[in-house]
Amino acid sequence: MHRKKVLRLLKQYNPYNSRESEMKDRVVDFMERTGDCFNNFLKEGHVTASAWVFDQEERKVGLVYNKLIDKWLQPGGHSDGNPDTPQEALREAQEEFGAERLELDSENIFDIDVHIIKKDKKRNLGKHYHFDLRFLVLGDSRIPPKGNKESIVVRWVNLADVGKLNYDEAIKRMVAKTRDLIN
Repeated sequence: MHRKKVLRLLKQYNPYNSRESEMKDRVVDFMERTGDCFNNFLKEGHVTASAWVFDQEERKVGLVYNKLIDKWLQPGGHSDGNPDTPQEALREAQEEFGAERLELDSENIFDIDVHIIKKDKKRNLGKHYHFDLRFLVLGDSRIPPKGNKESIVVRWVNLADVGKLNYDEAIKRMVAKTRDLIN
């Protein structure tokens, strides 16, 4: 598998708003000019994978408290060189959130975000970008999540309460998209 599959998914993706459209264009540009775009050690940045974990029946979202950046976020992280970004998003959800019976809704992109990482000591990188592709992962909030060493706290959060934990534009956008799905 190569970046062609992800580029095809990106080109098929319909952004939610003009801001997300700009980010989509940045990701496509980066991937088209960077053959090794999944390499976690590139100085400019790299493609990352995240999961928007959702229990449609209970209308809850699975969030993790990431101690490295001191925020409530969706599970996600580096692709470790693997270009199968949808599967990487599922793997990240399984590792970080730790709930059983998580599954990809589809391989279609759910959201796109480009954000700056100030420093990554583990990879000896200074300021760089995460070109984050997010996928909808379905779960069952009756199953308690376990988390892992990167996630201090993991929990299911009512969709209506997500904004109380994180006010970022990207989180608000994913909440709005989720509301569109269930209405």
